[in-house]
Amino acid sequence: DFPKLHDGICLHIGCGDVNMPGWINIDARPLAHVHIVTKDLSLNEFRDDSVSAIYLCHVLEHFPFRELQSVLALFLRKLKSGGVLYLAVPDFNKIVETYMGTQDISSIIKPLMGGQEYEFNFHYAVFDRDYLTSNLSKSGFISTMDFAPSDLLGEAIKDFSLHPLSLNLKAIKP
Repeated sequence: DFPKLHDGICLHIGCGDVNMPGWINIDARPLAHVHIVTKDLSLNEFRDDSVSAIYLCHVLEHFPFRELQSVLALFLRKLKSGGVLYLAVPDFNKIVETYMGTQDISSIIKPLMGGQEYEFNFHYAVFDRDYLTSNLSKSGFISTMDFAPSDLLGEAIKDFSLHPLSLNLKAIKP
């Protein structure tokens, strides 16, 4: 079963192969379940202060780190008051711990650098809890906390938020 946590407009940005029922799936690739195919993340299709929830699973790291504040500001602008931003990103601390334990680059290369098997699958930023929380706060979000993927996705949907190297945080628009 897929839980319905939010009423109103819910955006699944960079959905890739994962179809979230009840959410508007947005991706740069024209997959069958994608509602909006675009390389432009302006979200002009949605009024400011109109979106209930936004979910990005292992997508934020695909934006250049210098664009982080503008990307987060866009999400804040589109969310309505009380709206929730859900972010799952590779956790740099866990990546380093894994490498230090294995001394095996192959165990961390995809979470660190992206799969690189198509145009959009390259990583340009790294995150740990403190860095991401700080940037969310600087952007105007409040109440940053962990979220359990099963609470958001139910048991039916499997995505990278379930990966052992994933950091899963949600933040609220005041």
